[in-house]
Amino acid sequence: MLHLKVDPKMSDTATSDHQVSSSNNETTTKVTEPERLAQLQLDAYNAHDITAFTACYAPTIKVYSFPSNILRLSGIESFTTRYATVFTEYPALHARLENRIVLGDKCIDEEYVTGRGEGVIRAVAIYHVKDGLIQSVWFVDEK
Repeated sequence: MLHLKVDPKMSDTATSDHQVSSSNNETTTKVTEPERLAQLQLDAYNAHDITAFTACYAPTIKVYSFPSNILRLSGIESFTTRYATVFTEYPALHARLENRIVLGDKCIDEEYVTGRGEGVIRAVAIYHVKDGLIQSVWFVDEK
């Protein structure tokens, strides 16, 4: 399994080189589309930029709980409404990327979220990317 520590400044282009450390050697690799989109949406989330944030998602976005697979949100309209409300209600909201794993068309982020009045929240999101947009997201339930 490969764990990536991502420099937030790399999200400007899809072809930026970055260093990836594996067990005992270093290699250079290109940023994948799932990784690029995960970083773009994280940057927009932290900037509370609803337009840039939702531009990373497909019109048919589906958000699920994992492992129950319960559908939380469906469609860009409900997604936009939900996150616009979150950005307004929590002006100090910020997510710090702790770990990122990319496997094929999936990107898995472990983040620490602050600014919701509940201390630090550990969040794990699984993004499925297809056709240049995030199509589905699963948020891992702690229980």
